[in-house]
Amino acid sequence: MASYSPSILIIDDTEANRYAVARILKKNGYITTEARTAAEGIAQIARAAPDLIILDIKLSDKNGFILCAELKADQLTKHIPVMLTSASFVEGRDKAYGLDNGADGYLTTPIDPLELVATVRALLRIREAERNLKETDDRLRLMVESVTDYAIFSIDLDGRVSTWNSGAEHLFGYGESEIIGRDGSILYTPDDRQKDMFRHEIETAGATGRAVDERWHIRKDGRRFFATGIMTPVTDSLGRLVGYTKVSRDITLQKETEAKLQKSQ
Repeated sequence: MASYSPSILIIDDTEANRYAVARILKKNGYITTEARTAAEGIAQIARAAPDLIILDIKLSDKNGFILCAELKADQLTKHIPVMLTSASFVEGRDKAYGLDNGADGYLTTPIDPLELVATVRALLRIREAERNLKETDDRLRLMVESVTDYAIFSIDLDGRVSTWNSGAEHLFGYGESEIIGRDGSILYTPDDRQKDMFRHEIETAGATGRAVDERWHIRKDGRRFFATGIMTPVTDSLGRLVGYTKVSRDITLQKETEAKLQKSQ
């Protein structure tokens, strides 16, 4: 099986710069395409999105900073790493400005071959890791959305519902568009809302790492059902708390059967 060679688009209006960069990259196994202007670069991206873009900040038809910001604002191109290049006399604030506009790297010309290859490899590794993470997230999201026996939903730090799977819609009766952004206490009975049980559950999950509950809940149509559930905190990559996830299951039939058995004894 042939190995995959990443494609790199070089956008630079100086032919010598394009040639020098392309020569280095080709020697290291990369596929390169070239564009002299921003318009040519955009047209090439539309035909076949590259794995990485090397972009000079001084183009004849558009400032490279502006083009970089536009690429990062576009849903179709925002995930493509952009490495800006400029003359060696560029000031430090220009580098900062480029990074503020979404650039993933910044090199000065004439470019050192070793630094170029190392930077390209690093940016491509980052992109590959991000792509793999997104694929994992997409698979997990599809798996969660396909579960109908369990209600699985998330709430933000203010207690508002932020995600809602098909199981939650089946159990509580609310469609996703009806519940997203609403306070999660709407899923609790009036008695439990008065006791602020929803907030108590959040506080317990935040303090201990989980909150287990078995209680009556209320559907959109007003019907009550008994459910068992667990709420756990959700943190980001830096360990900061960003919300909570709740998993619930309807055990009304089990609860009613137990009640009948107790009465018959």
